[in-house]
Parts: sequence; structure tokens; C-alpha cells
Amino acid sequence: KDFILSINRYLLPPAAVALESFLERSSTIELQDAVELIRPLSLGKAEDGEFTIFEASPADVSQHGLLTQPHKISTLERAQMRKARNQRLLPGDVILSVKGTIGTAGLVPSGAPTSDEDGFWTAGQSFMILRPKRGGVSGVVLYEYLANPTVVKALRTLAGGSAIQSIAIKDLKAFRVPIPSEEEAERAELTFKRRQERHAQIEAIMAEIEAERTSSWPGRELNLEKL
Repeated sequence: KDFILSINRYLLPPAAVALESFLERSSTIELQDAVELIRPLSLGKAEDGEFTIFEASPADVSQHGLLTQPHKISTLERAQMRKARNQRLLPGDVILSVKGTIGTAGLVPSGAPTSDEDGFWTAGQSFMILRPKRGGVSGVVLYEYLANPTVVKALRTLAGGSAIQSIAIKDLKAFRVPIPSEEEAERAELTFKRRQERHAQIEAIMAEIEAERTSSWPGRELNLEKL
């Protein structure tokens, strides 16, 4: 593989075999035909920039798959904003880490800010932005596929590099994506929505539990905010 002798060249991992078998039974297209691939560039920063943006890293993808507000904040000058806008994240985009931590996928939520004034979100250079094309698979369907554990393991077999692992753009473009039936796509969308609702309920319960713990002994007496 890229002139590097690898056992994967002669023995396919079980995940790759399982995925290949699944794809052989499905109608498929290459990823480049399903999405617009946008590679984030280094934006630099300005200490006194007038615009603020939030740059996502793999740690900003929640356990339930939605991208949360990125922790990294950068300020940019007006001249830098043109390049930044080209890699602005839009609701429904899928981000996929293709460098370093391979295979982390996240879906940009509907409430993500998109205007310059609100401070839009962008993606760090470890990600590739996958923007679904009109009339094709939706962001939710694409996320459900790419976030599947078997698919993640298969993606990792594409990575190369001795120091920092990365997936070559040509391999990513050719990665096959199944096209579900209309019924399967609708079921995937509904399942994803229900899962998010359950995650929200779990988070609310956990917040109540933590509030009860900190309001009783010794949490009440050792609450730093009140000391």
C-alpha cells in the first residue's frame, strides 16, 4: 500500500470483509458522487480580529453524534473571512476525521450558527467536510452509515503514514456509500430523531441527579461556588 509492505494487502480485516459483503448486496455510489468534499485549510488568526469563529475538533463531537459548539475560538480579520466562509459548517453537513484520530464522524445540528455576526462554526484540519448533494442521501443517513462501528474499522484500514495516520483524498473519494430504499432512509431518520430525544432525556435526568448530590451533605458544604 503506497509502496509499504502491509499485512492488510494480503489479509483483509473482518470489518472490511463484512462491509464488502454488505455493499455487494446494496446499490452503491462513490462518496464523491454523494457529497461535496471540502478540505479545511489553516485560517491563521488575528489577535485583534473583528470576527469570531469556532473551529471543531474530534473532541467536540458528542457521544450521540451531534457536533456541539467547538471549544476552539479564533478571531479573524475581514481579509481572512473569505477563506473561512468557504469552509463554514452548515446544518446537515457531516464531518469525518481523516487525520490522526481516524473515523470520528459528526453531524452538524440544525441550530448551528451560519452568519458572520453570530460566529459560525468551521472544521479543523483533521476533518473532511462532507456536504450532501441535493437529491441524494441526507446528512442523517450518511452519518448513520459512517458512524457504524464496522464502517469506522473499515475506514481505518485505508489510513497510512508512519507517524500520523491519514486517509488519502483519492481513497476517501472512492469509498463506497450504499443507497438505502426510501423506506429504509425514513426509518433511519426516525430512529436517529428518537435516539436524540432519549439522549436529551438522559442528560436531563443526569443533571437532576448531580443537583441532588451537590445539594446534600457534604456537597452543599463543599460547594466552591458558595465559599
